Amino acid sequence: MKNALRQGGPETLNIYTTYGDVYLGWATLPFYYKFGPGYDGVVLWWASLPGTGLAGNHPDEPDGVLTYDEGDTGTHEVGHWLGLEHTFGPGNGCTTPGDKIKDTPTEAEPQFFCEQRDSCVGSPFPGDDPITNFMDYVDDVCMDNFTAEQTKRMRKHWHAFRDKKTRS
Repeated sequence: MKNALRQGGPETLNIYTTYGDVYLGWATLPFYYKFGPGYDGVVLWWASLPGTGLAGNHPDEPDGVLTYDEGDTGTHEVGHWLGLEHTFGPGNGCTTPGDKIKDTPTEAEPQFFCEQRDSCVGSPFPGDDPITNFMDYVDDVCMDNFTAEQTKRMRKHWHAFRDKKTRS
């Protein structure tokens, strides 16, 4: 369907909604456009859109409810579309450089609950896990930021892979 519905070139963000599956959403990274332009874009489970009520009680969540209907899945997936990896890195585990971003602390694995932790300890891994970052898996009420270096990377990838002026 993406191939049939897609509009524009690499600079055009196409967002598709679906009935979902096991994922809240998924996206293509910028450099993949040249290999399959018809598949470029962001796919979101419709229930992750604002106001749909996608929430559920969970005893491990500090406020008791996992909430995924405030639109942060879309923000997260657009982060991928603009070149960002997950904060826990593409391979998981406490390895440097993790997500390849200097100002996001290294994280061993995704955090699903809005509860602070430090999953990678020791001098090579300063800082608590970035649970308020849009590129983790925490529920929507907890996520609220991209770091300055993530913003820099998104701009760099925009100019390298998506900006019409740069590509002309």
